[in-house]
Amino acid sequence: EMCPAGVLSNMLVLLGNGISSPSPHSSTLVAEVLYVLSVLTNYSEAFTEEVLKQDICMLLRQMLLSMDLVRAGPSMSQTSSSVLRVLSTLASMLPAVQLAESVCECEARRAALFREHPAYLDAIGEAFAQLLLDIHETSVDPCVQSLCVSLLLAFFLASRERPELVRRSLEPAQLACFLANLLLSGASKSQTLACLLITCELLERHPTPYSLLFV
Repeated sequence: EMCPAGVLSNMLVLLGNGISSPSPHSSTLVAEVLYVLSVLTNYSEAFTEEVLKQDICMLLRQMLLSMDLVRAGPSMSQTSSSVLRVLSTLASMLPAVQLAESVCECEARRAALFREHPAYLDAIGEAFAQLLLDIHETSVDPCVQSLCVSLLLAFFLASRERPELVRRSLEPAQLACFLANLLLSGASKSQTLACLLITCELLERHPTPYSLLFV
């Protein structure tokens, strides 16, 4: 009831047009559409479900792939802002990460949505798990890097009861190497904390093979 289906369809068309026919005007429209989507998905499980039904994951993935982080040159700042908008939209769909004393878990209502509809989490893993690692390694923006690691943490927590999805989404040796290098690099406190939480989650929930890979 928050957003009629026809309006949502038009919003997704605008995002698609931003990929196929990029221009300063379409970039402004895309930024506004992503903001509205982020607000609504963050607020409503029902709207999030409707957005995920529309294959938003592949659309957001295409948007990220269309941004050349390696050769952005003088437009690096603008590119980073665009990447952050897309990643923030993804963050609004995933369950929020909640820390309480020594417990790290997902926000219950959004986590329940993904338990009831596991295909949505499959789509997120397929579209973004590897891409988040790639973006982290190519971006020089610490905000982008931090958000990538935070999104990985949210994804792993949401997949807590689905070990097969974790194995399918990222090759264990590659993921372990990524996390180890991140811990050794002296990254920001937020990245280091998220990295440690991911590592603990993997060791606790997936001792095979991660207990050997982190030795």
